[in-house]
Amino acid sequence: EIKERKAPKPCPRTTRVMEGVIAMLKEMNGISPTEELVWKGAKVRKGITTSQKFSAFTWKTLHDGQKIGRYWLDMGESTIAERGLCKQCPWEPTEPMEHIMTQCKATGQKLIWKFAKRLWRKTGLEWIMPTMGMILGIHLAEVKGSEGKKLDGRTRLLQIIISEFAYLIWLVWNEWKIEKEQDERRRHTANEIEAGWKVAITKRLRLDWVLTNKYAHGKLALRWGVVKRTW
Repeated sequence: EIKERKAPKPCPRTTRVMEGVIAMLKEMNGISPTEELVWKGAKVRKGITTSQKFSAFTWKTLHDGQKIGRYWLDMGESTIAERGLCKQCPWEPTEPMEHIMTQCKATGQKLIWKFAKRLWRKTGLEWIMPTMGMILGIHLAEVKGSEGKKLDGRTRLLQIIISEFAYLIWLVWNEWKIEKEQDERRRHTANEIEAGWKVAITKRLRLDWVLTNKYAHGKLALRWGVVKRTW
């Protein structure tokens, strides 16, 4: 007799992250999505809103699969374990993803989110400081008007801003951690960070314009109205 295999239970950290994502989406959208919907949304790029790289980042982070913090500390060897420590932030030495995205002094996150807020405020809508749950669940987040109706263009813009800026923080962290070897003298400057977000957003804007070309993309082309409402 062949016994059915039970699906492996998610690790506690994955469960906590998922709970945070669902709680955030309930607060923003008014309803709680299922875990299945969160996983599916993280894997499937809908409407070419989030980049493939960000989708991969989200999927891996939800699975607690990034090589950060505890990943290195659990190896035991002192030379390797040092990779899991944040030398800039002694109050959070184990460096979880939430720290990298919303707290760390070395990732430029504070300045990057400041630029994101400045960009979003041009819409006239309230800015909500991103949490880890918001970042990982942004593909399902909705922006609603005063009457509670979903604003498609603004929803798409918020998804682009959060995903692009979060991924920029991830890139800055990787450069700081690996290429710059956490050398205080080589920390990213404000000008470098500002140039980084401008490049990221400009690329996304240009990509949207390119994707409206029906001759090149056929049925997969973005509708002009979608792009206009977004930007």
